[in-house]
Amino acid sequence: MTELDLVVRNATVVTADETIQSDIGVKDGKIVSLG
Repeated sequence: MTELDLVVRNATVVTADETIQSDIGVKDGKIVSLG
């Protein structure tokens, strides 16, 4: 399992097609996981 620098829980993620609630994992300043 990857160790993350930051986890944002229950975030609203907006794309061109949809809006979802998801957790976001950040490592070294980049988003590395959704879900």
